[in-house]
Amino acid sequence: MGGGASSISKRVSLRTSRDLENLKKEGGLTLGVLPQCVIGTMNFLGDDMNPLQFQPSLADIREAGMTEEEWKATDETAAAPYYGYTVGQAQAHLRASVETAYAATTTTTTTANTEASTTVRGAKCEEILEAFMKDMNIDMDASIASLIKGRVLDLHLDNKWLSSSDPLSRCNAIVFALSPYTGSDGVVTIQRKGAQANPQEYRERILAFFLTKCPDQYNMHPTKDDDNAYQKQWASLLLWDLLCLFSVSQSPEAFDSLSHCSMLVTPGSDNPRPMTERIAAIVKPLTDFCVAQPAGTPVVLGCQELPTDDNSDVWLESVLSPMGLKCRRQVSDVSITTGFIHSAYLDAGFVDMSTVLNAQLTEFLKSLDVSDRIIGTTIRRAQVACYDINQTSSGDPYYVAVVNFHCKSFKKLTGVQGKFMAKAMELAALLVPVEGGEPVKEAVLVGDMNLEAPWPKGTNPEEQRKAVLEAEPFMIPEGNRESMAPFGEELDKAGIETFPPLNYFTTLKLRTRFQAQPEKEGDINCSRKDFVFASTNVEKPNVMIDQLLVGGRDDATAEAEGNLALLMPSRLWPGDHFAILAMMTFGVNVSSGVATEQGAAAGPAAEA
Repeated sequence: MGGGASSISKRVSLRTSRDLENLKKEGGLTLGVLPQCVIGTMNFLGDDMNPLQFQPSLADIREAGMTEEEWKATDETAAAPYYGYTVGQAQAHLRASVETAYAATTTTTTTANTEASTTVRGAKCEEILEAFMKDMNIDMDASIASLIKGRVLDLHLDNKWLSSSDPLSRCNAIVFALSPYTGSDGVVTIQRKGAQANPQEYRERILAFFLTKCPDQYNMHPTKDDDNAYQKQWASLLLWDLLCLFSVSQSPEAFDSLSHCSMLVTPGSDNPRPMTERIAAIVKPLTDFCVAQPAGTPVVLGCQELPTDDNSDVWLESVLSPMGLKCRRQVSDVSITTGFIHSAYLDAGFVDMSTVLNAQLTEFLKSLDVSDRIIGTTIRRAQVACYDINQTSSGDPYYVAVVNFHCKSFKKLTGVQGKFMAKAMELAALLVPVEGGEPVKEAVLVGDMNLEAPWPKGTNPEEQRKAVLEAEPFMIPEGNRESMAPFGEELDKAGIETFPPLNYFTTLKLRTRFQAQPEKEGDINCSRKDFVFASTNVEKPNVMIDQLLVGGRDDATAEAEGNLALLMPSRLWPGDHFAILAMMTFGVNVSSGVATEQGAAAGPAAEA
């Protein structure tokens, strides 16, 4: 299809729609009416409020009225105060804010206890911050940015300490730049603008929040095994929030200009792009794909990074309901960011079997000596559902198990993760959705596997750009594929195919300096995260992939300008993972290799 805002690419799978017609004619299909279902995976990027986290696509930079060279120059201007702000400056600003807060209590009709409480807690903040710096041997002249780059600070909870319903919610002028902010004058704006308009008042808001979180005492001596220590997190986040305020207030024009290039911002304004608009853009490939399928075809999507704002369910419903879809979140995931989006008429028959399968998968992972951290996150976010996709007025139910994963990275243990997927497929196929009934007819795995395709050690950013541009369209550079091979080998042994093939990337993003994962700054993440798995390589497969769509991929632009034109997220595709959608036909029971077209999945884009 052509380029532009609605461009999506479709790929006919190894078994094409023509194969399906041939098999029907040859009598190779065992059912008179074959159950079909659109099954896939979709990542929503959650509640991101940092417009500077990712480098914008070239198209978005141009839409903001800038050239790539101008964007780079503006980025350097914004970086000057960011790299120059020291620990000593932060401590001086904190002390001034404490004194201001104390002065405010003495000029109002507050009690002596309130005054003492403010003073004591403020002093405690200074005391704990000083103890932290001494313990970590931090020089007062050290820049906070250098501590972040050197991973001295613990910022792994950077985007977690925020609640839209908390009046003392955390302020960070970069991470939460687009979050609502009400100044003392009653004017409602966004955090970045509030920080620029009145830095002192914003700094006092930072202090107020950290006073409520202040540890009772400093008694932590960091070790490699103590990376979750509360005191270290508290001190690290306080320094980080003060740094972001200073940077934004010192270079307001530069930060505004960079923000205007973000897909999170409404073009031509400082206002956040409405979440409903972003959700609709991510769901659009599904709409277009389903139009090409028979009317009433059921839809089941495993979703990750669902938005969790207080209004998110209303936003989702407003977009999904007109399409006849419904969202059901994974309740065992405390962050409720994983879940299914499925046809509304499937909801009544939804059978959640997460508890059953996840217990079995936990034991299996433990037998492979996988770390508790990987097991805990992977299993907590996994959701397992059985759906009756028989939509005819007669006949027995036809249950298919769909397992939705959002895995913690297995790092170098890709072969172990491949074994885990194979075991998940095996166990899911044995699930019994109705007590006393039969097992499901088929199992399908979907989701974000967090599979890594790391760059060879020492590959610098320019070499990364060159490799991505020179790689085949939509493919991971050849030098990055080695670590993924064991994953694919384990799946091959189990007769499981990945759709699309393993070496296609589903995420292509570049994190800037203005975010809290310093190890990822400047590196191009060109990797395969998102999958649909089906047992189509067994001797007698029961399922066939009729059509496959990679949603959000602008093929025409990429073929004209190279793979880097697909840098995400963007206004065209406001997610950081492509969606994978497959039209599946069940009950085919054909022999492996019958009527296939090897390599079709890697060929030119095909219309459904």
